[in-house]
Amino acid sequence: MKAGYGLSEADRGVCDLSRLMLNYEPFPHIIHDQFIEPEIYQQLRESFPNCPPNTSPTGYSLFWGDDDYQRLLDEQPSWRSLFNTFHSQRFIDWAREQFASLWRRSGCNIDLSNARYVPYCEDRIDKERVTLRRVKYAPQDLWVRMDIYQGRVGYSRPIHVDHRRRFVSMLIYLCDQRENQMQGGELLLHNAAHTPVKRITPQHDLMVAFPCTGSSHHSVTPITFLAAPRNYIQVHISSSVDIWDKQCEETINQTARHAQSNANSTPSFFDLRATSITPDRNPTFALRSSDCLDLETSRAKLLGALAGASDITVIRNPGPIGDHLIHAGLRRLLKGIDYREVGLWKLDGERGEVAILSGSGGWCKTHQHLPPYLQRIERQFERVIVFPSSFDTTVKSVRKALSRTRALVFAREFTSYEQIRQLCRSEIAHDSAFFFDFDPYQRPGHGTLLAFRTDREAVAECVPAGNRDIAAACESLDEFLWTIARHEVVMTDRAHVMIAAALLGKQVHFSPSNYHKLPGLAASSLQSYSVSFVPDLREKLTNEQKATGANAHSESAGDGEIGFPMSELEQLRVLANEGGRSLNEILNSKSFRIVSSYWRLRRYLSGR
Repeated sequence: MKAGYGLSEADRGVCDLSRLMLNYEPFPHIIHDQFIEPEIYQQLRESFPNCPPNTSPTGYSLFWGDDDYQRLLDEQPSWRSLFNTFHSQRFIDWAREQFASLWRRSGCNIDLSNARYVPYCEDRIDKERVTLRRVKYAPQDLWVRMDIYQGRVGYSRPIHVDHRRRFVSMLIYLCDQRENQMQGGELLLHNAAHTPVKRITPQHDLMVAFPCTGSSHHSVTPITFLAAPRNYIQVHISSSVDIWDKQCEETINQTARHAQSNANSTPSFFDLRATSITPDRNPTFALRSSDCLDLETSRAKLLGALAGASDITVIRNPGPIGDHLIHAGLRRLLKGIDYREVGLWKLDGERGEVAILSGSGGWCKTHQHLPPYLQRIERQFERVIVFPSSFDTTVKSVRKALSRTRALVFAREFTSYEQIRQLCRSEIAHDSAFFFDFDPYQRPGHGTLLAFRTDREAVAECVPAGNRDIAAACESLDEFLWTIARHEVVMTDRAHVMIAAALLGKQVHFSPSNYHKLPGLAASSLQSYSVSFVPDLREKLTNEQKATGANAHSESAGDGEIGFPMSELEQLRVLANEGGRSLNEILNSKSFRIVSSYWRLRRYLSGR
């Protein structure tokens, strides 16, 4: 298709391309709260396509050149009009004039006085590349991308700047965060220290645009729940070559690193349009980007909350093996501190100065047993600290308990923190499992472990063949960790299987449970690990196994390994290798060493 085909000049202007006020904080950008003509916008909303899975930041997209994209332009006049508005010399001229004061001083190294529109289609391969495979046009010949996206649960973007061949980036939202019941999905604009300074919430017909300079750092917060997709359009004006001076970008990045190392405080967000941000009840802490949640900062916060306490009681939340990992990490964190432990079910007669309620997921719709206990614990102890947990405040009992509590409540991921920070005295820190010593369990692994949950928190009933819900099936934390350790790849929807596998260096593929816990933890704490989000993972595996005839023989049937038909010789070789590995694990396990020491001591004492 050729850009601008078959349309009158009147049809080519469906957006308000007037000059807009330039915002300079945290970097130059413009905002328009009704960018597309209302009638056209409504037509676009009603005909917004269901984007198929594809290579793109959200995983669901339509690009110019896709058959479905072409069909949309052929069949929907509103989409043709929008396409032609952007694929025009008028749009190029508008963008050039809108940011005219910035080009040279921001490091733009092409002469924009001769900038002209050319109808070039950048394919999916080149979109992902730093440089184009073939340069067809001169630097001042600019072309446009109008990409159609849908963000779903699990979508997020880390802090980044766009390709240096991009001239301007524009986002237009065709959805509303409140209507979609969306948790997360906000666009964050970051300053030189990579701290988020402005939060932009998706709202109908809202447009945001900025030059793609080396200072235009932005990110998207993880989507952990929504009732309908995050529909939006991204428009890029681009050259075929890099148009931003690399030396200028490096200077900006050096400034950012220097600013980050010397930052003594974190500025709060600025309000934007209808985004209402109530002053934080915890003025010493403002929302940070997800890659700033680090172990030592978390340690300092958690131990600092105990400062001055001489009488500490840890109240253990009961649960599967994942909770045992939380408790083990908590004990290691509190090493050297005098405290006592008690189970949640054994609170009768307990009194004291400080109570630590161990972290958990017991604050959600499926597991909401903790809210009733919080008020009771506060009556029995002078001070209460809820250690890092996940919270779903759409649950009435959770919201009610937190809104009434005097406790200091720690979230373990940013989604939960955003939900609770207006309800109670709140903080954020790593899940206690991150303080556990995983070194004794580090070892190379083989094969794939399927460890999907089989309780009410699962999003689907189907379970792939060979699955083993090790968080429920293992009899000890030691068995749980060695099971993970001997595999190379782990697929799961259990939070602490994901955490343990990531910290043991495994390749982890996860899907969500029935609320935001897993995507939130992955985005807040595991960005530097080999962890990837796969929507509907358990369903996809089940369907693929049915389609390919996959089965779960030998070790896979008992330990979550994906199995395929093997020859008799191959089966013997696998059994021999597994036998050797199992013997090695037994000889090196803590349990074996303890038992072995016990019997050696008995033999020694009996011989005296």
